[in-house]
Amino acid sequence: MAVCGTRFGQLWIDTLWVSRSFRVVAVVARGSQHSKAVCKRYGVPLVKRVSSVRVQVDAAVVAVGGPAGENLAMDWLKRGIPVLLEHPVRHGFLKQIHAKKNANACLLVNGHFSDLPEVRKFIRICVEGIRNLKTFTVAFTATERTLYSSVDIIVEFLTDEQISKALQSKNWRRKHSNSLQLGPMKLIPSLVPDTGEEDTPAASIGGHLIQCWLPQSRVVLVGPTGPVITLNADNVATTMWDFHQPNRFADWRPFYSTTRPAALLKALRRLLGRGSQLRMAARTHRDLLVALLCRRIFDVHHRASR
Repeated sequence: MAVCGTRFGQLWIDTLWVSRSFRVVAVVARGSQHSKAVCKRYGVPLVKRVSSVRVQVDAAVVAVGGPAGENLAMDWLKRGIPVLLEHPVRHGFLKQIHAKKNANACLLVNGHFSDLPEVRKFIRICVEGIRNLKTFTVAFTATERTLYSSVDIIVEFLTDEQISKALQSKNWRRKHSNSLQLGPMKLIPSLVPDTGEEDTPAASIGGHLIQCWLPQSRVVLVGPTGPVITLNADNVATTMWDFHQPNRFADWRPFYSTTRPAALLKALRRLLGRGSQLRMAARTHRDLLVALLCRRIFDVHHRASR
């Protein structure tokens, strides 16, 4: 494995180092003191360019944002190396990648929040509840930083067929509406200002609040570490699934640091054991729809705030 970036990338390096299935053989970073310290700690070579990596690499993780991350991902793909790219990702970049149809390599966007246990519970409850509904409503609150991961969770409610139809249709991208219609799902987004701090309780809860309305109830996900709450028609909580300690704000970090690496490895195994081309195509459509929705929501929000 090669890892690009040592900010969020350090979590990847730590996770891969203790796993039995993967080995980090190179780190690509700008060469900051932090990058040098991380590489020295694990005895991993540090290089500044993908072209400088001379050892065999089976897959690469790109944990670098913006154009720099896109360029790194493209460099690996040109070498025929599968890439797991951390979110957020621009729709235009994904479209460019998939248009090339490189049979020797593939790119998978890692939302990873959708693989956390509380989020999986929320998704299962909602998917079960909406299975036979002709229409249903989902509302969410996110920051610009957590928009991609929030939409990534919500798109799990749609089937592969519904995702493909949403990509082909233009009806859901209405210019003068606060909501978006994706097949049976009415999506009501709300963007709030970033707290300015990453990986804090306030950022997690304020950044991932998703509600799904069912015929007789409402299911709420309060942050990526839960809880998941079911409320009846009178807004009374009837069920709560909380996988965390009672004092969430005091000890959230140990919990998050133990569940998130498992989600990261699950995403990496999904990339390397991707199975049939049909399944990979479905995943590609999903990533494209998430990125396209984020662009639409972001544009509408900024027009409204002018």
